[in-house]
Amino acid sequence: MSGATNFSLGFTADRDLRLARPSHSLTLDRYQQYRHWPQSDAPFTADADIDTVASEIVTRLRATAGALARSFRSAIPITGGYDSRALAASAKEHLEHVSAFYTHRINYLSSLDCLLAQKIGQKLGF
Repeated sequence: MSGATNFSLGFTADRDLRLARPSHSLTLDRYQQYRHWPQSDAPFTADADIDTVASEIVTRLRATAGALARSFRSAIPITGGYDSRALAASAKEHLEHVSAFYTHRINYLSSLDCLLAQKIGQKLGF
């Protein structure tokens, strides 16, 4: 893997380190991953209604973002990217509980991301 910059499905440059799967949690007593969503008894069919599934994801993300913002001192990353925009949108009803918003400028492209983040922040009122 010397010199490689792309790794597949959970592998990293560290031979002993693996990425956690987004649908899994880590048990701190045994340091093992377990799947928390979808639950094992949930039907997994290709004909599931995409709008219903998306609505369930949005509802859960809003509840999670709100619970975190109300319970802990929270900072939300904000960029022009989809992930941070989805996170900020999910927390929109709870923004008064968020302590800070941040972005990182590393190079020219990330400076454009910072400008987008600034515009998004202005639209959301922070």
